[in-house]
Amino acid sequence: MTDILLIQSCQKNERSAQRQLFELHYGRLMSLCIRYAKNHEQAKDMLSKGFAKICLDISEFTKEQDFDNWMMKKMVEFAVNYLRERRQEYFITSTVRIAEETMTTEFDLFHQEIEPDESRLSAQDYIKALQMLPPSFRAVYNMSVIEGYSDDQVSQNLEISVDTCRYNLSKAKSAYYKNLQQIQSAA
Repeated sequence: MTDILLIQSCQKNERSAQRQLFELHYGRLMSLCIRYAKNHEQAKDMLSKGFAKICLDISEFTKEQDFDNWMMKKMVEFAVNYLRERRQEYFITSTVRIAEETMTTEFDLFHQEIEPDESRLSAQDYIKALQMLPPSFRAVYNMSVIEGYSDDQVSQNLEISVDTCRYNLSKAKSAYYKNLQQIQSAA
């Protein structure tokens, strides 16, 4: 079945076509969800609910659009909303974690971050470092660095100011490299 026929069948709410579409795009969608989620279980939950949302919204898709881009944009929007709905849960755990880090880390104004040795890190290490970020940092990092969204687009999607977006991105990059260093030194 061609992509256009598959999409048209999904627009008619045909389950077999939806399953085929899911299997066809599982890898890309799951990798996106893993980057936004705090763990694999949450990524699976995000994927199943996000794909259901894609199936509901597929009637909005037109032939003039690129389906892969449309689908990935829908999943990013869903992932952000998924995290936003769980904001209170994340706020508490992130606050505790940040408080613990503040208590155990000395601040050095002239500290230079050392780049981690990429040859000693696996793809799983990079995912783990990303998942260790607080949700607000993880979302900004994903949208800015990985998805290529502009500061304005990120701020609109996350409903934060552009300055907050830039601040969170700066902190996210720093925390991400520290996480990679921590993972590398533990290995």
